[in-house]
Amino acid sequence: MIIYTSIVIAVIGGLMAFNHYQEQQGAIQFQGAWFMPVSQSSTRQLLLFMQVIVPILLLTTAFYRFIISKLNTIDRLNDRLICLLNDKKTNTGVQVNDPNTGQPVTAMGHLIDSLENRLKTLESESSRALASNHVLSYQRRKADLLLQAMPYGVLVMDGDGLVTYVNQKIKSLVSVEPEQIVDHPLQSWCKNSELISLLSCYKGNASPLQRLNFVEFKANENSNKTLFASVHPFSIMENIPEFQGVLVIIRDISEEVSARQGRDEFVTHVAHELKSPLNTVHMFVDLLLNDSELDENTRMDSLNSIKDQMERLTGLISNLLNIAKLESGTLSLDKERVNLKEFLEDTFNAVKKSGRSEDLSFDLKLPSSLNAIMIDKELFRVALNNLLSNAVKYNRPGGRVSLEAEETGNSIIIYVRDNGIGINAVDQSQVFEKFYRSDEQEVTTKNGQGLGLALVKQIVTIHYGTVSVKSEKGQGSEFRIEIKKDLHTLRQTA
Repeated sequence: MIIYTSIVIAVIGGLMAFNHYQEQQGAIQFQGAWFMPVSQSSTRQLLLFMQVIVPILLLTTAFYRFIISKLNTIDRLNDRLICLLNDKKTNTGVQVNDPNTGQPVTAMGHLIDSLENRLKTLESESSRALASNHVLSYQRRKADLLLQAMPYGVLVMDGDGLVTYVNQKIKSLVSVEPEQIVDHPLQSWCKNSELISLLSCYKGNASPLQRLNFVEFKANENSNKTLFASVHPFSIMENIPEFQGVLVIIRDISEEVSARQGRDEFVTHVAHELKSPLNTVHMFVDLLLNDSELDENTRMDSLNSIKDQMERLTGLISNLLNIAKLESGTLSLDKERVNLKEFLEDTFNAVKKSGRSEDLSFDLKLPSSLNAIMIDKELFRVALNNLLSNAVKYNRPGGRVSLEAEETGNSIIIYVRDNGIGINAVDQSQVFEKFYRSDEQEVTTKNGQGLGLALVKQIVTIHYGTVSVKSEKGQGSEFRIEIKKDLHTLRQTA
């Protein structure tokens, strides 16, 4: 454009010089092959034409430059928009407040600035939302892991009675796959009428007065597993008093039910064992009080019977107290170093001299020396005395009771043997349970509470020992106690 303008100016200057020369010398104009004089009026017309065309050319040039500058600005604005769309930094050098750019372009610049600021705001909000989403996702996974790790079955049910969440523990409790529970009607997966009744109370607009909080039910008809389901309504919105769902927790309470039944049986057994000797004592006391003419022999028999029943009561209460202390962990062991050989001899001789040992032979077999061991002397005497007393009680006239001991490198082993009525194979696995007694007639005719062997096992266990039985029906029994040596005893042995 600059070159074009320079050419126009040069032509105009040449024409003006040429016109001046014609006026002074007599101008000529080349036409065809001849030189002819040119009139002064033609020259003036040419100059007039040039005076008109030159401003037009200059205005066209200025307008062209103006248009080019605007187009360049628009191009830069376009580049800026493309950068924004491509999420790139913009650096076009456009000054939107420059008055030379014009009002439309300035407005467009302001619009782009607004868009850029809005995009930055949206990007910041998106980043915060993404971070919040990650936190929520982590918390949700964490909550799900916690619920999955719970030892109980967990169900979340909405107000329409559909389960929206369930953990994997449910499968082992109700024998239904979680996929068959979520988003399925209650009756399609639940076959237990008690559980259906419980959960149906929280479906729809059931009256709160009809809602149950828990139910205890069997897993299925052929199972001994007892389950306990508790319902806990919750509301997601604080300003809405109505609940939007319920949390259902199902747990296996079979052991609790067994313990409850065992407790009831325990109370029944204790009441029976206490009642029998008390009735006997009451009978003989009435006899002594109401009959003043009793002969001396009858009187002495009555007193001996009372004494025997009192000893029975004392033994029962002592065993019960010892078992209660052992099970609660409140019994403190008073261990001391005991000369085992002397201890076994004293305990054995005490049982041997009792009146119950008539018509029986006793055999004590101990090595010439036994290392001393750390035990609670009085508590261990209770265990050993119970085994020897049972060997006497369940023996036969002319039978034999023996106590033997041996020492190995790491332990002391004690044997209590008899050749009495023996224990059948079915009862051997249960003889160490509380209140267990065989149904055999030879056993039921003997006094007993079924606590002696249970107490023996617990006493031996807290001494870090083991007790076992070998028996054959009609051939007698052998009870074996093994106690590990303590460090001091091991050093003495070495």
